[in-house]
Amino acid sequence: QTCALPICVGSMTGQILGAVYGLDSVSDWADKIECRKVIETLASDLETMKSWDEAEIIAKTSQYC
Repeated sequence: QTCALPICVGSMTGQILGAVYGLDSVSDWADKIECRKVIETLASDLETMKSWDEAEIIAKTSQYC
């Protein structure tokens, strides 16, 4: 039986570095990130959604469903 702990620790470390220091802090790994475009779109949407009106919310969130 193998331990998945190193994978989890690496994943969490990457997430924390990316959240605190931005994508440049994980640029060596960025091309290997699964679903990178989806994650970038979600992050961008989350950053700007406070300024959206109701129509924008419906239009933008429907792409994820």
